[in-house]
Amino acid sequence: MSTKHLIRTLLAAVALLAKLQEGEATGANALPAEQHTQLCAVAEEMATVAPAVATHAKQILNQEAERVRTSLKLRIYIQQQTGRRALLTTTLEAAYNNKCKTFLDKLRTEVTSGAKEVDAAAYLAGRIGEAIDFLADIHESGGSGAGCLSAADGRKVVEGRNAVKTCGKERKATTTATAMPATELNSEGFPKLNSTVGRSKVVHGTAFCHMLSKSTKTGINDEAVIGNPTIVDVYVKLPAITSPFTLEDLTDIRSNKKQTQAPHFTAAFNAKTAYKQVATMACDASAMIINDIKNSAEARELFWRLLQNGTGKYADSKAGDQVKREIETVFQPATNFAKTWLEPALKNKVPKEAAGEEGSGQIELENEDDIDKLRRILNYYTGLAIKRELTEEATGTGSKPACTSEAKPSKKTPTKEDCKEHREKDACQNAGCKFDKDKPDGEKSFP
Repeated sequence: MSTKHLIRTLLAAVALLAKLQEGEATGANALPAEQHTQLCAVAEEMATVAPAVATHAKQILNQEAERVRTSLKLRIYIQQQTGRRALLTTTLEAAYNNKCKTFLDKLRTEVTSGAKEVDAAAYLAGRIGEAIDFLADIHESGGSGAGCLSAADGRKVVEGRNAVKTCGKERKATTTATAMPATELNSEGFPKLNSTVGRSKVVHGTAFCHMLSKSTKTGINDEAVIGNPTIVDVYVKLPAITSPFTLEDLTDIRSNKKQTQAPHFTAAFNAKTAYKQVATMACDASAMIINDIKNSAEARELFWRLLQNGTGKYADSKAGDQVKREIETVFQPATNFAKTWLEPALKNKVPKEAAGEEGSGQIELENEDDIDKLRRILNYYTGLAIKRELTEEATGTGSKPACTSEAKPSKKTPTKEDCKEHREKDACQNAGCKFDKDKPDGEKSFP
């Protein structure tokens, strides 16, 4: 072989080697803008799970607290009354409690499953955010365009994690009212995380993203990477030999079908599926009507026992219709039901001493939200009712237990303090006091 021919052959070999090395060194495309956007949308939605769970739990707790407050106000009023009115208000309270049942047992289940969802969502958001930040940090300085994460327009790479502004980085405050999101994670899976690789990307010739490559010369030094490396909880699967990276389809992950491929996406899906919210309900006592009492089985039975002297086992099929008719009659007129039966209890006023407070003013129960204070007031009036009953037994002025007529006035002369606790004419006169409706509250009833 001539020297000239040898030189040409060597030059061709060097050029071929350089071309091969260049092909092996170009790495892979940067992660497309579509995957960047979709993954960050999932992370953002996962970051709203905690406040959504907290918001709904707070709604149920507020509902439960209001139910307790209303029941206490009704009980306070019942203890203030005597005779038939006390018994009728007791059936009203039973109807209210039946309409607005407690949700504490169900709330316990909701909070437990909600905590699991918060945990799974936060973990997934963290994995996505860390992967995106890492890819953003893999970029070349100097504006060459080399890097591993395509920007939103697909024309350049993201230069550093500081340029990633969302992607679940900011946790939403749990005090902010938030509805449970269902856009990026629905009843089947993650609808936008399919296996289609986006086209808006910085290509390998510019990106030089060896992170997303697995060729024989761009893995570890000049060695191929062993195994099947992935990022973002297996969603992005790094390529074998010189193939481009692929994506795991996560649009349908029901029945744990992606448990192996994407365990943490699956965990978030399962946790959301298991999370069941307790249904909220309106428990406004002031909106009650006579039908609420008639339609309550508990109230009907209580009415039968207290007002009709029923004993033994209550048979609603036999006595129910008659009880309903009498309920309809005794709570008439329907147009004044709220004013006659609800407002006196819910807008009740009691002296401060009833709550163990000093001073001569009154406590307006309509504006009182302190459950512990309402309990103290109830204890006070329960004690007065017991004391009144014992006094009546000792003096022989009380009614027999089975009697459902209005209680007879006590023969003892009532004091000013005895009288001022009464707000209604019947209760006032039954206690042996005089009643003047034109006087202010606290003075209407007097000896």
